[in-house]
Amino acid sequence: MKLILFLSGLVSLVLCTLAAPTGDQKEIHTETPPPKKPSETTTPGALKTPQPEPKDEEPTPGAFQGDMMLTEDQQRESKEAIDDEMTGRKKRKATIYESQRWPYKVIPYVISPSSSGQSSLIRNAMDHWEQNTCLRFEPRTSSHSRQLGHNAYLSFFRGSGCWSYVGKAFNGEQQISIGNGCAYFGTIVHEIGHAIGFHHEQSRPDRDDYINVLYQNIQSGRQHNFAKYTWGRVTSRNVEYDVGSIMHYGGYGFSSNGRPTITTRDPRLNSRLGQRIALSPADIELANLIYECDDIEDCAGANECLNGGYHDTECNCVCPSGYNGDLCEDAVTTTRPDCSERFTEMTGVITSPNWPGRYEDNMACVYQIEGPPGSTIELTFTEMNIENHAACRYDAVEVRKDDINSDGEKFCGNTLPAVQISSGNQMLISFTSDPSITGRGFRATYRIVILTTTQIPDTTTISTTTPVPTTTQATTDETVVGSCGGSFGGTQGRVATPNYPNNYDNDLECVYVIEVEIGRRVELDFIDFVLEDETNCRWDSLSINLGDGIKIDMKMCGREYPAASLVSIGNNMELTLISDRSVTDRGFMADYRAIDL
Repeated sequence: MKLILFLSGLVSLVLCTLAAPTGDQKEIHTETPPPKKPSETTTPGALKTPQPEPKDEEPTPGAFQGDMMLTEDQQRESKEAIDDEMTGRKKRKATIYESQRWPYKVIPYVISPSSSGQSSLIRNAMDHWEQNTCLRFEPRTSSHSRQLGHNAYLSFFRGSGCWSYVGKAFNGEQQISIGNGCAYFGTIVHEIGHAIGFHHEQSRPDRDDYINVLYQNIQSGRQHNFAKYTWGRVTSRNVEYDVGSIMHYGGYGFSSNGRPTITTRDPRLNSRLGQRIALSPADIELANLIYECDDIEDCAGANECLNGGYHDTECNCVCPSGYNGDLCEDAVTTTRPDCSERFTEMTGVITSPNWPGRYEDNMACVYQIEGPPGSTIELTFTEMNIENHAACRYDAVEVRKDDINSDGEKFCGNTLPAVQISSGNQMLISFTSDPSITGRGFRATYRIVILTTTQIPDTTTISTTTPVPTTTQATTDETVVGSCGGSFGGTQGRVATPNYPNNYDNDLECVYVIEVEIGRRVELDFIDFVLEDETNCRWDSLSINLGDGIKIDMKMCGREYPAASLVSIGNNMELTLISDRSVTDRGFMADYRAIDL
């Protein structure tokens, strides 16, 4: 996971063509504490305490990306950055700020009287940065300006919401607001991250290799909050992108319909989005690289510390969490069970960690089952012993059987759920536990079901001056013949892209016309859908006309398609596939049938 830092020297500003720094960028959010069980207690700084969905990205009047206050110059530069992304233009050079790094790796601070009740939590958050980097937070004294050559210092106070300026923005007081509902260890660590120069992770230019941004679920007028920048404007120091960064948006920011606005390419990683528990290894590595924590003059001849480690004043390597050894070369092994798995075998067994023993507190497990295109999945629970709650709010197993990117049904207690059957060829099972009370968990078996093949000839003729290709459809992908458009009829059938399941060709415009008898309607269900991905579907896309001039209010591309059935307005439906001159994928396959309404 690579964090976006403000470009310039060591700490690089994201908005890098701005004029002299004004210190007007700030990150604002509010956060509501999660409901606690009667047995729960709050431990300041406890890393295992679950955080609610982060609300850093909630709309703030006049803010950019929901939480950044910008000057007119910054707004203009931000718009240029967005335009660069939308047009695919990348600048070779960009004017950048002077470094906003805190000199000598020392950050003076004060905690105002209004935040005195939060002082222990604030110090815990600063300690967390100190324990994993070479940064030092020191209570401000009159001698700091002489020793450090500047008058800048952080001032923690109880303001309205949670917000922070980015980088060393002033030569004087620089406020960080820890307002009502924001007093969480992870939230304060996040705000301090902004203060040392980190920007949000999902703004990175390479984010589309790791996450999906679901623009169809974003509030109207808020799409710009998900803009990404070119490498001419940001730096990552070659630290890998991390969906688990403490600086990453959660999955539901700016949602217009309660559905996700961000999902991970690997569905098993969705639960890591928006975590506010602790710095991730990549957060630590990038901070140490940006602040040159390994650059101690007296250690010039010493061996280089690995994995984000750095030399102390004795030239010994200080290792970040998760590593040890003289050079931080060894990853620390853990007895905690791995509970992120993908299943593709036709049958299998899935259990909670430690089964039949008790599962642990604070688990977040994801199991993905994927069958061949056209198949379905049956999941049968054989054992269930999970902490009970009427709404399964504490510990739960969740089954997503229709759309793996949307919430599914949750189960807990000792009652076995009914057999779960997917609508497509994927199913996602997640298992979570809170900080107290455990059980044995669950055991379930699954099987992948391949539908029986039945040939269905096309019997509908549409009058046209050009001969229309005759297409034979089947109910499984094993016999389906893809085509570049055509006329389709009968009571049921299947349409697919050319060469399916192999990649379709470049430079296509394929029109599929599905028509059933007058008085009936067309119902369409996608079985598989993978087109070249692009934010606004400008390259390859599928558009759908539901008849009578009614079209779906979006183009579809990537892997995002309606989970529910599409039903025509009249007795026909039209699909149009467009591909450009480069990059293809396997396309789509969909089943249709005539229905009475």
